Amino acid sequence: MNKLQTNNLIVTYTDGTHDHFKFPSQADSFGMANLVEKLLSSTALALQVGDGLLIIPTAAIRSAEVSPCPGKLPDLVIHDVERLPKT
Repeated sequence: MNKLQTNNLIVTYTDGTHDHFKFPSQADSFGMANLVEKLLSSTALALQVGDGLLIIPTAAIRSAEVSPCPGKLPDLVIHDVERLPKT
């Protein structure tokens, strides 16, 4: 039996607070690249959470981190970046 891959999404808001979400993979690598590209140009992040719909305006989001990283990414993504400690 194939177990679906689980992804994590950490959303940091402009006020410094954050939410951590967990969800099953939504698409294959090609579809995930298209989804990321659409999210980058969207005015809101829409998440089905339980039996509700959570809509987060992108203007309220400072950053969002998805892991694990999708295998295929939009062309605008810089690959193999290493995060360094803050100085």
